[in-house]
Amino acid sequence: MHGDSEKTHLRRKNLILDQRKIDQAREVLHAATETEAISRALDAVSEMARFRAETEAGFDDLLGRGGFVDPFEGEPRE
Repeated sequence: MHGDSEKTHLRRKNLILDQRKIDQAREVLHAATETEAISRALDAVSEMARFRAETEAGFDDLLGRGGFVDPFEGEPRE
């Protein structure tokens, strides 16, 4: 195995993806290449998951202290 690929965990993939989504990701993420756009998009997913976990933990802590009341709790969903 190559030392560089072991360090970065890069692997070649053959994927079928929606070109419009890749183009949009390149534009939104200001990526120079499709590979860079996909890599940045995957990084964003990890960041969103981390943010969600931190937010949920914060709300749980707040609820545990009685500092937050959900005004919609118990209301029926449409």
